[in-house]
Amino acid sequence: MSFETSWQDLKDHMRRAGDIQFVTILTDHNERSKGCGIVEYGSTEDAKNAIATLNDSILDGRPIQVREDREESFSLPRKPPRGDTYRADGRRATGRKVYVGNLPFSTSWQDLKDLCQAHGKVARADVLEFHDTKKSKGAGVVVFDSRQDAKRAIQRLDGLQYEGRQLTARW
Repeated sequence: MSFETSWQDLKDHMRRAGDIQFVTILTDHNERSKGCGIVEYGSTEDAKNAIATLNDSILDGRPIQVREDREESFSLPRKPPRGDTYRADGRRATGRKVYVGNLPFSTSWQDLKDLCQAHGKVARADVLEFHDTKKSKGAGVVVFDSRQDAKRAIQRLDGLQYEGRQLTARW
């Protein structure tokens, strides 16, 4: 995806496949686009339609890769680090999903879940991967059972030293 693509551009492009719940563009610590985004659809059918019809489609002059999350429900961060996340109606999203950054590249989804369980009840944990190599991006998304658990986890995990790395945790 182009580094110039906005969340609205991504939403407009992806809405052809179905009802969108929220959209985000992932950004680095300098608030620059990482060239990827996340779209959550209202149904599994719409998500599958997006994969079937929009994979390798052109957005802002570049082909985009569209793929489904690897488990049964979506694990998409509503607020990745320093990125703006919006619902389909344009309002900022809030929720139970926490982005955890600067993870060791060897961290598995189970390691991430185990790390976060001490700070709240975890419904799901995923390590973000590059779509072509399936190697870790050194970040993950954790879905907590409640917003309160997510908030507590952010407070405790942000700045925590974990296997020699200082973690970041954000909505």
